[in-house]
Amino acid sequence: MNKVTVIFDDLPYVELRANYHKSNFWGERSESTRIARAEAYARCKNIVILKTIERCEIEEVFTIPTKRRMDIEGLMFAVKPWIDGIVDAQIIVDDSWQYVKKLSGRIVYKKGERHTEIIITEVE
Repeated sequence: MNKVTVIFDDLPYVELRANYHKSNFWGERSESTRIARAEAYARCKNIVILKTIERCEIEEVFTIPTKRRMDIEGLMFAVKPWIDGIVDAQIIVDDSWQYVKKLSGRIVYKKGERHTEIIITEVE
């Protein structure tokens, strides 16, 4: 059973979060989406796996540096372009419901640390 962890050095781009998403210009969202997707692809292209993961569970872990309020759903919404980049890099077949059997997220507080981990676990 394969398990792949992709680590990003920050939280998802603020321009892609749900609350910001409602009020910003579509061109800004589009450019941020393109950049995030390309970033994920670049991080994944050197990951060696025996075969593309067909069915999986995805856990998104957001490590935040302060205890200020943070919206988990907004963060998970903003991760979508990173997941698309992971699909582009052929780590997983697709991110539709037929292939992703469970999607979860959590926030972890660690003073001074700020990053995102996407943990992909192959399932039967």
